[in-house]
Amino acid sequence: MRRKPATGLCPEAVVLLERYSELVTESLDLQEANFQAVVAADVDVSRIQRLLSEVNKQKDNYKTAYIEHVRSHRCSVDWPLVDTPAESKETRKPATSQPRDVG
Repeated sequence: MRRKPATGLCPEAVVLLERYSELVTESLDLQEANFQAVVAADVDVSRIQRLLSEVNKQKDNYKTAYIEHVRSHRCSVDWPLVDTPAESKETRKPATSQPRDVG
């Protein structure tokens, strides 16, 4: 069951978080398929492993984009990775909200 994103997030953060959630689910599904293929001695294991690798790269990219977005945009002050107000803007690196596409 998918959980709704936390309130207080801007629309862009919600999109990033939802896509990350979708990729987590896809990764888990591929891990299950990979397990079943290994158990069945299926010759298709390498194809599943390549797909799993690509999905995991995309998942990591979206996770990073979400974290960087929330840190830079400060759209959730309750989130533990958001910088404290006392921290200067100069100490934070600028974030890119768009993840890199893996292709």
